[in-house]
Amino acid sequence: MEQPKSAAGDPYDKSFIQPSMEKFEDFDQVFEKEESLSASLVSNGRVDFHGKVADKKKTGGWKASPFIIVNEVAERLAFFAVAVNMVAYLVFEMRQSLPSAATHVTDWIGAAYVLTLVGAFLADAYLGRFKTIIIFSCVYAVGMVLLTLSTSIDSLRPPPCTTRPCNKATDSQTAFLYGALGLIALGTGGIKPCVSSFGADQFDEVDSREVQTKYAFFNWFFFAINIGALLGITVLVYIQDNKGWTWGFGIPTMAMICSIAILAAGVPYYRYQKPMGSPFTRFIQVAVASVRNHFNGVEVVREADLYEVKTNQSDILGARKLPHTTQYRFLDKAAVVTDPEGSPKSRWMLCTVTQVEEFKCFIRVLPVWTSTIALSISFSQLSTFFVSQANKTNRHLGPNFEIPAGSVPVFAAINALILVPIYEKWMVPAIGRRTGHPRGLTSLQRMGVGLFVSIFALGSAALVEKKRRDHLNPLSKMSVFWLLPQFFLIGTAEVFTYVGQLEFFYDEATDGTRSISSAMFLSEIGIGSWLSTALVKIIDSATGGEEQGWLRNDLNMSKLDYFYWILTAINGVNFLVYLWVARRYKEKETRVVLSVKMVSQQQTKDSGSKKLGMVAPQDKSSKEMKSSKKMKFASSSAETEPTSQTTISDDSKTGRGMSTMPRVVKRKLQKLRPIVEYNKMGKGIGQAHIEMQSYIGVLARSRVPLVDKKWSQIPKDVKEQIWEAVDMAFVVGQRGKKSVLASAAKKWKDFKSTLTRHYILPYTNDKEKLSHPPETYKFIEKAQWDAFVASRLSQDFESVYSQHAQIREKLEYNHRLSRKGYAGLEDELEETMPGVEIDRSTLWKRARQDKHGNIPDPKVAEKAKLIDELQKQVSEGKVIVDGSKDVLTMALGPEHPGRLRGVGAGISPRQYFNLPKPQRVSFDDRLKESLRVLLQEETKKMEAKAREEALRMEARTKQLVEAEREHFLSQLSQLFPNFDPGLLKQRISQSPKNPMSDKASCSGGEVKSLHYEDDKAKNGEHQQEEEKEEEKRDEEKEEEKEKKDEEKHDDKVNEVGDYSNMEPPSSLKSLCRYVETTLLPEDKILEFTINKEVFGGDRETFLLSEDITQFAGMEEIGATVVAVYMRHLHDVLKQANMCSMVGFIDPATVSANSGTIAERSRLVAARLQKTDGEQIFMMPYNPGLVSLGFCFYDFQ
Repeated sequence: MEQPKSAAGDPYDKSFIQPSMEKFEDFDQVFEKEESLSASLVSNGRVDFHGKVADKKKTGGWKASPFIIVNEVAERLAFFAVAVNMVAYLVFEMRQSLPSAATHVTDWIGAAYVLTLVGAFLADAYLGRFKTIIIFSCVYAVGMVLLTLSTSIDSLRPPPCTTRPCNKATDSQTAFLYGALGLIALGTGGIKPCVSSFGADQFDEVDSREVQTKYAFFNWFFFAINIGALLGITVLVYIQDNKGWTWGFGIPTMAMICSIAILAAGVPYYRYQKPMGSPFTRFIQVAVASVRNHFNGVEVVREADLYEVKTNQSDILGARKLPHTTQYRFLDKAAVVTDPEGSPKSRWMLCTVTQVEEFKCFIRVLPVWTSTIALSISFSQLSTFFVSQANKTNRHLGPNFEIPAGSVPVFAAINALILVPIYEKWMVPAIGRRTGHPRGLTSLQRMGVGLFVSIFALGSAALVEKKRRDHLNPLSKMSVFWLLPQFFLIGTAEVFTYVGQLEFFYDEATDGTRSISSAMFLSEIGIGSWLSTALVKIIDSATGGEEQGWLRNDLNMSKLDYFYWILTAINGVNFLVYLWVARRYKEKETRVVLSVKMVSQQQTKDSGSKKLGMVAPQDKSSKEMKSSKKMKFASSSAETEPTSQTTISDDSKTGRGMSTMPRVVKRKLQKLRPIVEYNKMGKGIGQAHIEMQSYIGVLARSRVPLVDKKWSQIPKDVKEQIWEAVDMAFVVGQRGKKSVLASAAKKWKDFKSTLTRHYILPYTNDKEKLSHPPETYKFIEKAQWDAFVASRLSQDFESVYSQHAQIREKLEYNHRLSRKGYAGLEDELEETMPGVEIDRSTLWKRARQDKHGNIPDPKVAEKAKLIDELQKQVSEGKVIVDGSKDVLTMALGPEHPGRLRGVGAGISPRQYFNLPKPQRVSFDDRLKESLRVLLQEETKKMEAKAREEALRMEARTKQLVEAEREHFLSQLSQLFPNFDPGLLKQRISQSPKNPMSDKASCSGGEVKSLHYEDDKAKNGEHQQEEEKEEEKRDEEKEEEKEKKDEEKHDDKVNEVGDYSNMEPPSSLKSLCRYVETTLLPEDKILEFTINKEVFGGDRETFLLSEDITQFAGMEEIGATVVAVYMRHLHDVLKQANMCSMVGFIDPATVSANSGTIAERSRLVAARLQKTDGEQIFMMPYNPGLVSLGFCFYDFQ
């Protein structure tokens, strides 16, 4: 085997490192360098306490987050301390019924979460998030103080129950309690929508490190919620049960007051988002302006007609611009400029693109928001019926401790506390390695998992409740630990859905609607509580009320499991709806504006990144700057294709590997995806496509195992990982998936070839160097490397390698293209040669030129001259090109099948030359056509045989007639010696020339037998004159008949009338007349209604004209003749291997002697019902004494 030479010295020498992406292994380096490349000031418009642009080193991040988390812990502790035991308080202290108490609690919870919309509106429009949190925290604390007083002052609650019936709470006592609860609900409504958004505001969305930290904050924020809930439903519930309600509500009151002080202590460290005005006002302005312009006849012709301010920021204070999208195009009419020369109009008449897109973002999340409400209905049971269910179980832990019923929901909180760290620490990296997503699952996928788990949570609750009720035993209650599955499952559903909603509604919100968006998913908790209340009331009313219904005061007499099954069904249906909504959701896109100042700041930092190959862009001439490419960007989305584009000039180095990979990773962390453009042939072009190819190369080398297999044998999940990773970094679209995987396959194959030619074959005698992977590709596992080396040094590979080398030597006219390929070359030529059509012959020549425009290969140069000459002749009209017979085909010869030269791989001749696509014909149509052709051929054969037989019969008849004539003449001569034979010859010639038939003719006329009319004989000359006159009359009749036939043909409709109601002979003769007078040779298939006698009703049938022609004249045909013909058809189909597709019905089944019409119909119906699958039926039509046989085709 020939030993290839190393490409550049010894590749195993550590000093020799190729400038390729393979040595970019540790992506953590990018994150470390990103910190140094990022500016010290935030880029999202946040300010510090003094109103200046916030400094990352002094504000935000984990310096500010702990203060926010502590406030959330205190608020959740207080809320759950009230919510979990409030049902018990209303039942045992305020003397309310269980359904009434449960309803009031769910109504209160619902009001608290729905009021988040009010708090969010105030935060976004007027107060800002921090001020809203402080103010409503104070309101919350006041409500807690009043609640504590309500439980501690005797006059504010009913007296202890000493006699039956117990005294219920007075209206004033109830009003005071509800007032306290109302203040708590109002405080919750102001705090909840702002606290998570305020925490997310502490992280810069452009800084890659802070972006990752922000998602970690969401997980730990949810962890803090469950810490507060855990303390509220364990410690405080225990205190309430053992120390009294005053202590149980007084402790969270003090915690809430202390949390306000802690929150205020973090003021110097916070980053603040200035209020941006009322988003709802902006929404209404967009709606009014779009409706106004619609009625004024305004239409959106092009995107350039839409109005947007020319500054870097939008006209919404502190908000970034949003790119235009094509969803909800009706709203675009609000931004159409109707008077380009006039001054800017009122926002009620003309809105900016950003304002319109802000409204679109709000509308876009509404279906997702709606489809997650069902989980809130289920979650409402955690503090109501789940607690009541636990109250009927054995909660003892040892002889001296009993778990309070209100503390049982702690199991859900414990599950969340365990699951959140596990998910963040282990599940996210593991899932991310399979999905390619930095967070493992997208927010939509995470919510979907939670909704799916909720189905099993309520299902398990129903099963446990049925088991508990079926085995009631006062001496031995069911253990409370039987409830663990439903608490753990509902907790798991909450972890996935709640955190997914936090991420989703914050990320998909615009800068001016962050609090509103957070309030949306919180409000669904409230709406879910209200719907739960409504569902309880409906079920209670429908099933008999508190006395006999499913939900009674005594759970032992209730049917709570039925209620749980209803919720299970609701969750199941809701999950299917959510899947449909999530698959069609399009994520928000963000326009990133890089100012000159930001670019210059970044360039000053590039000097410290040379180890990564991130070279600062060099100064360019004006000409180079003018021709520099611009890349289009959209925000990152692994689920949908973007609908709008953002252009950012990319003047940095566009080489391989070390200069490309950091840019790809940096944009990926910033959630920016370059949009890969395609030419008219569907081939990728432009800088984004080149960088994508480099990225595909890295993925193919690093993620696909180095095995001696074909690409088709690589596991499907590995290919999906590559596709998902590319789709997260670039906007390719589903149409590009096939080309991405094809490119990955080629690059993986080329990588193995590179290793073989440069790192294995030159060192076959150096076992030391072959014992470990090259330094350049040290990410290759040693076991894979050893197996790969062994396969490449085998005799089988040596044989294959030699064969491929011989094939390569035979290749002619090799091109000199780089990674840009033919598509990139065509794109360049279209820019440098505007208005000139770039055909493939021009591409073929330019692809083989060097950078000076010369063609080094003499053979190629000769073909190029021939192409130039042919192009000249085409322009002069001396040579004509037609479709695939173009200049390149004339110069190089015919194309190989399925391949096309001069356009790049993946383009077929049909696609390039716009050849018609072959029409797909259905199986039924192909089968019909095959049968029609077969029957037509067989009919022609039968007709030919019939003609031959007729000729033989005619010849035989003539012989018999001649013999009989001679015999007869001889007898006459003997009897009459003076008889003249000539006279007799003339009389015999007038007899019919057709052979004698024993069947009636189609015309129904009389058929005369051959006979001798001696009494009518006349003289010869007189007879000849009569014959001439008769021939003349026959010719005139024939001409008149032909004229009539032509007139009938002009007015003919290719349809046979419905003669099924006529008597069989009349119907048959009508069909005969149609065959004689109207039927033409081109009438192949006719539609005919004639099945009434067989099926008891009219049925459309398609007849072949050959069948009608053959059988129309057989007025006395019977079942035997039909059976013979059908047997012949069976043999024809058998020869064509189509016999299994055809079912034959016995002619006797439908013959007249088989019974009445009804009996025959039943026989036919029974036969039809016995068939399986699609089958053709052939049956005769035999209505009675006078029969007609033909084929009819019935598709089941």
